[in-house]
Amino acid sequence: MLINEVNTTEECLAAIAQGNFRHACFLDDHPHMPLVDFYAAFSNDAEVRLGLAIELGLICRHVGYFSIRNHGVARTLLDQAQDEIERFFRLPFEAKNALHIGGSGHHRGYVPCGEEKSLHSSTPDIKEVFDIARELPVDHPKVMAKVPFHGPNVWPDDAPAFKTRMNALFDGLLGLSARISGLFALCFGQQEDFFDATLREHLCEMRLLKYPPQPEQAMPGQIGCGEHTDYGIVSLLWQIDRGGVEVQRRDGAWFSAERIPETFVCVLGDMTARWTNGAWPATVHRVVNRAEGERHSVAFFCDPSYDCLVEPLPHFVGPDNPPRFAPITMGAHMQNGYDGSFQYRATH
Repeated sequence: MLINEVNTTEECLAAIAQGNFRHACFLDDHPHMPLVDFYAAFSNDAEVRLGLAIELGLICRHVGYFSIRNHGVARTLLDQAQDEIERFFRLPFEAKNALHIGGSGHHRGYVPCGEEKSLHSSTPDIKEVFDIARELPVDHPKVMAKVPFHGPNVWPDDAPAFKTRMNALFDGLLGLSARISGLFALCFGQQEDFFDATLREHLCEMRLLKYPPQPEQAMPGQIGCGEHTDYGIVSLLWQIDRGGVEVQRRDGAWFSAERIPETFVCVLGDMTARWTNGAWPATVHRVVNRAEGERHSVAFFCDPSYDCLVEPLPHFVGPDNPPRFAPITMGAHMQNGYDGSFQYRATH
């Protein structure tokens, strides 16, 4: 199966398995997860980047998720970040809860276990979270204007290494997600810099997460993170020490996206589904820690600016394919989602 003959999910998976994708393959132990070698994204040759984009676009259209290696985020940075993340979650509850997300005013900080749920669910997730976003000073015009989700981060006292390394990890994942978005833009019939302007004022968020083992006494249907889609362009999921991400295939079946060292799982967000008029559906996924030990992970959400108006692009509409989504701003979509997910927002 040649890639220019790929028109269905089955054909795309077969072409990858047969080695007909130059930049993607399946590992023997991971037959459901396309593994994309991202090295070509750093090439100065636009044709090389376009070749990667074409293959990535086929995977996004027909499969809807992938992992990446050779992503450019330094191993040393990841090792240092892992140490700091594990150290943070070992802090006493009182120290973590002093940074509660409800006290920041800007949706940053600590979310205790049981205070978040997936949208449209009534069952709380089994996880602890620490949320970090774009650092803005209190005298920034958008902060002074009280635009939602704009402001400074909150940090634990006497932990300069945590702040330094989390900021470095945030910057590394932001750069990687911007490169992925640039390749998406080529598939959208746009210039590679299509997302540059909106990502300068981005709402990107990085979540540090700790999942305890799945408890026997959990409520029916209660898991680490319930079934959901993410809000933005693309999400990078770093499974630090063990797997747990489960992805829904296009046929409705679920599979475990098991941990592959030195890779990130990538899933498509709601804004990508809207820009593509549903041609690239947002990836439905969840998290279940089926292991005996704690699970740590990082999720980075590549989200455009608060005022970014998202509607189906011309490349994906036509006389026989009218727009399926009404225009919406990223800010409005995020606010709708957060209001239905976070306990602190329901009580304010």
